[in-house]
Amino acid sequence: MGSAKAGRVITHQTKMDSLTQTPSSPVFAQNFPNLYKFLEIRERGDNMFTSASMSIFVEDGLVKVCLNDRVRERYVFTTSRELAEALRFADRGLGNGNLNWRSKAWSAAKQNTAVLA
Repeated sequence: MGSAKAGRVITHQTKMDSLTQTPSSPVFAQNFPNLYKFLEIRERGDNMFTSASMSIFVEDGLVKVCLNDRVRERYVFTTSRELAEALRFADRGLGNGNLNWRSKAWSAAKQNTAVLA
C-alpha cells in the first residue's frame, strides 16, 4: 500500500473526547504558546462545552491552518508552503491580534430558520 518512507497508514479513525484534544506536548506549547492557549479554551453554553479547534489542510501545494473559534462563531485561515510557517503565522496573529477573522454567517441564518419554523 505504500513504502515505509510514505509514513504510517491510517486504517481507521478514533473519535476523541473533545475535552482531551488539547495538545499535551510541551514542545508544541513552547514553540506555539498562543496557539496552545487558544486550543485550551473551554466555555460552557447551551448544555455543552464549546471550544476552539484547529484543522490542517493541504491544497494546491499549500498548507492551510484553519482556526475555529466556536465561542465567538468565527474562523480564520493562515497559509504557507510549510506547515511550521503556517503554524507560526497563526501563533503570531493570535498573539498580536491581527488575524482577519471571518464570522460564521450560517450560524445566524440557522438560528433565524429555527425561530421561523
